[in-house]
Amino acid sequence: MPLDEQSKIIFNFETQTKHQSYMKKPLLFLSFALLCSYAQMQAASTTVINGGTYDVDTLQHFKVGPGTFYTAIKFEGEDLTFRTFYLTIDAQQPNVDFRTELGRDSIIGVENISDHATRKTGNGEYYYAAINGDFFETSGDVGAPVNGSIENGVLATVATGSPHFMWDSSLLPYASYVQSSYTIRINGGEAVALSRVNERIGNDEIIVFNSTNGKYTHTPAGTTEVALELLPGQSWGINKTITAKVVGASSTAGNKAIAEGQAVLSATGSKASLVSGLSEGDEVEIMFDMRLDQFAGQTPDLTQMVGGNTIFLAQGATTPQGDTSRHPRSMLGYNQDRSKLIFCVVDGRSALSSGAMYVELADIMKYAGAYDAINIDGGGSSSIFLPMFGAMNNPSDGHERACGNGVYCVLKAPEDDEIAEIRFEDWSLHFPKYGVYTPKVYGYNRYGVLVDTDVAATLSCDASLGEIIDEGRTFYGTGSGTAALKASYNGLEATLPVEILGASDGVAMSFRLENLLIDDVREYPVEINATMHENVMSINPQAFDWTSGDSGVATVGSEDGVVRGVSNGTTTVSGTVGDFTGVLNVTVEIPTSSAMSAVSGAAAEEWALMQSGGTGLTLTPEGEGFVLSYTGNGSGRGAYIQLTRSTRVWSLP
Repeated sequence: MPLDEQSKIIFNFETQTKHQSYMKKPLLFLSFALLCSYAQMQAASTTVINGGTYDVDTLQHFKVGPGTFYTAIKFEGEDLTFRTFYLTIDAQQPNVDFRTELGRDSIIGVENISDHATRKTGNGEYYYAAINGDFFETSGDVGAPVNGSIENGVLATVATGSPHFMWDSSLLPYASYVQSSYTIRINGGEAVALSRVNERIGNDEIIVFNSTNGKYTHTPAGTTEVALELLPGQSWGINKTITAKVVGASSTAGNKAIAEGQAVLSATGSKASLVSGLSEGDEVEIMFDMRLDQFAGQTPDLTQMVGGNTIFLAQGATTPQGDTSRHPRSMLGYNQDRSKLIFCVVDGRSALSSGAMYVELADIMKYAGAYDAINIDGGGSSSIFLPMFGAMNNPSDGHERACGNGVYCVLKAPEDDEIAEIRFEDWSLHFPKYGVYTPKVYGYNRYGVLVDTDVAATLSCDASLGEIIDEGRTFYGTGSGTAALKASYNGLEATLPVEILGASDGVAMSFRLENLLIDDVREYPVEINATMHENVMSINPQAFDWTSGDSGVATVGSEDGVVRGVSNGTTTVSGTVGDFTGVLNVTVEIPTSSAMSAVSGAAAEEWALMQSGGTGLTLTPEGEGFVLSYTGNGSGRGAYIQLTRSTRVWSLP
């Protein structure tokens, strides 16, 4: 089942459970719907990627912000594994914006997306999710996006022949190749083509520099430049006319400062006269026109843009690709009606994840419901970030890489720490019989922001499923079948589908330790784990029947599985539940005193002596210690002497 269908099931279910404290009567119907949904989700156990069949293991799925869910999935095939990390976002959530912002707020320079999100959060804006952005220059102007970029309506770098991912002012997304033209008109005259925007100026060129270039134009001496200021009511934008006026006189000093709220028009060679003839108050009209190939040449009022290198999924169909290399990948896409955004990272370059080819990305994104999708910067740059958790994938560099830009989900709302909604961290649970589980319950404010990852909720469940212990915080799975585990907090409720499984269902039990060294003071409660997929859960030792091979050496509590040493020796402790029996090898060593010397006596035969430089090393007892005697080598260099003795050291409580 595609992730979009899964998500709809989960979203519908979670919408119902959010309010169930006020809906007492429909709970029977809710429980039935919950179990049916759970069964349907488990049916989606395989998918096809590039013609191969892959097992699907959902590792995590939880809400991270308004209409935004994070999902980690492992696609495992015969030879390849894709560890994949999705963000799915309702594109029309109230108060949510999408930003493609530059590292350090400039086309020159790089910044971790986590640092950028943290730095920009405040003043009623919360950057609650992020993914890395475009490929960027790694020499020269390090950090400059390789392709076109727009930051909050301001054109930062020009669109090239590569595809781009964009939003307009209504937050409608576009994935498309772009046909661009950049022109100016001086005092209503003929249109003059700009050579570029915000790039190093060459001979016979005319360029506009704005605030995304930094504080200076970085032009050489001899460049003719003039400052521009937008007229009242004007703003930067795409596919519209922007009118500015000349401020001050032109200069040829080069590297002109870009004052806050202003831009600079720069020219060289044959173009210089266009600028040198400008006087204060002259008007300059600027047009940044972009036509979208995949949308029949539409010219929307674009406000955000990030570049990529290929559209691998177009109108639901895989686009043929020549590149068959495997790398970590980052992707942006949306569903057919463009109501849902999908950000995705596939890990690679590791034993855990193979990395993906472009043709495989198409099926990976289609699994999440994508209809169109492009590849953005990958490799060591690939990263998805959530403020409460950090980087959610495993970047191939071993740590987050600073990038030229990033794509951010931003909530525009007042700060609010009051919990208005609770959810389990887990989205569903395969649970070993006799397992113990203390869940994490997440708390969200009224805007859908995650504000607490450990809500002190109280658990409850049907007796057929198990029982609640630890003062309402822990579930003990003594029952069977599938039912709902519930959490309550201040009148709020959340529900988690739980299925109790046994050994016949693929649950692998084991003792955490195979060998135990113990004395007659310490006690050891035997630790039993159950492994299902990649999850390890603790099993309650009280469910086991315990026996000791020699109770004269060590005993084991028949009710609690606690091992206690009795006398020196070795024995085994066995625990049985159902068809499983675990065996623990136990060695008991009892110290002769509560305080024991690590070193005692000085008999020469107890020590291994080594001397480098000189001769005649001897050891002579004296009192509670000993005296070393040796003859040096006469060269002025000191002798190296080593004494070694093997001594058993006790570790006492």
